[in-house]
Amino acid sequence: MPVLLNRALTASSSWKPLSGGINVQNIPHGPVYPARFAGYITLKIMDLSPVVAWSIPLFGLFLAGMFGRSRAKSGATSIWGAAFCVALVLGFVLMFVQVALHSTCVEIKACIYRGDGNMSYWFQSFFAIPLYWLVSGSVWQMKQ
Repeated sequence: MPVLLNRALTASSSWKPLSGGINVQNIPHGPVYPARFAGYITLKIMDLSPVVAWSIPLFGLFLAGMFGRSRAKSGATSIWGAAFCVALVLGFVLMFVQVALHSTCVEIKACIYRGDGNMSYWFQSFFAIPLYWLVSGSVWQMKQ
């Protein structure tokens, strides 16, 4: 009975029945974008902010370890005070380096600007000051 109604309806009017009737829709299968645009789409949504946010503090940990290692070779009796000063300097200097690097990353559109000046990506180096101190002092103590 529905088949007869659909046929009669389509034969007498200018509109076609809704999907789910007897008509088969031609659904195209394949990519929405041609393959030559795939690289552009991938790069457009990629955000390097976490890379900038974590690479600078990790570099600071490396520098703190190198400081502890170099002081261990010099025969210093204790470097915990000097390690704290070096950790403070590393924290503040690398924070400014991180701000400049992330701002450049936003300008070249490799990082996404979030409207708050991306401050959440600036302070990892500052918050890592205790880690810098601990790494430089620990490396010195292990090399003694």
